[in-house]
Amino acid sequence: MLAKGSDGMAQTTQWFEHPGSHLILPDTIKDVTAVIGGGDYLFVVYGAEQLEASYVSSQRREEIRWSYPLALLPIAYITPGDTGVRGVVLSMTNHPSRFSKEELEEVLRTVRTFAHVLGAGPIGLGGQIPSILNLRRLRRDSSYVMGAFGSVHTVMATFEAVRELEGIVPEHLTVGVNGIGFLGRRVSRYMRDSGYRIVGYEPEATRDIQGIGMLLTGNREELTQCGIVLNLAPKGDDLEEILPYLQEGVVVIDDTHPRPSDSTIRAVFRKGRLYWAGMRKTDVLITPSFPGRDPEEIPGCALETILRAMGFSIPSQSVLDRLVGEQNFEVFPQRA
Repeated sequence: MLAKGSDGMAQTTQWFEHPGSHLILPDTIKDVTAVIGGGDYLFVVYGAEQLEASYVSSQRREEIRWSYPLALLPIAYITPGDTGVRGVVLSMTNHPSRFSKEELEEVLRTVRTFAHVLGAGPIGLGGQIPSILNLRRLRRDSSYVMGAFGSVHTVMATFEAVRELEGIVPEHLTVGVNGIGFLGRRVSRYMRDSGYRIVGYEPEATRDIQGIGMLLTGNREELTQCGIVLNLAPKGDDLEEILPYLQEGVVVIDDTHPRPSDSTIRAVFRKGRLYWAGMRKTDVLITPSFPGRDPEEIPGCALETILRAMGFSIPSQSVLDRLVGEQNFEVFPQRA
């Protein structure tokens, strides 16, 4: 259940630690919303093993997957701080790539109905969900927030903060981007337009594409020239493939989910330094926090959703960049 805090806003209690008995299915939506009590926005993530293991026992997880493969789990609450809006985090029981197009359509319908009954406005889509929806050519209404503007801002702001912390001058700096997908291609263009030389590595690239200030390649050896590398691949451990080709003293900034495993992190330490990308705002907390992450850390893909829930229209990257400063969100670079 939810208890009322001194500020009058609903606060999470131990209910979110054991969400398995409150599965969101079409015929349970009203019951679950009665327990949660309300929310201004939703943030949807997916059932990566690391995430699920922290909130649901292995036995219960397999039971849910077998009996309710299209269910959703409420797993966390995002406190409002001074934003005036509060969020509910939902998790799919499986990675979205394991669903068929028809199954994903059904999950999205359930999410939309849940948001309507809960009274939530925007619905943020985390991690790989936006890219998979694009790949499957699934239609979405304007309530869904793909989060690209927020993610690009988070990576770029973290990059600039880390570059200053490390004392790296921008002149003659070449930046590597590992993974040229939904986020990687946007970040690459943004950084190129900001004056940086970019080497974008995509393992599926069959030929090099050289443009002004940017090289897109499938040749890992090109990353040797990069002083900073952004890891934007589908999962953190994809970093392993390029580590042997990175220069000594390299700085890696990671914005993946799931993040690199301990063995990959140790391998990075043998080469250089590793930072996590993130944003934060006073008293905005994810409770319980995502596994291995600070409760203050606001993922880039959630940043845009929060601003939308606050009533802002975000038609472009420049508008979001401006709003982040005006609303006192802060970059939150964390050294691993």
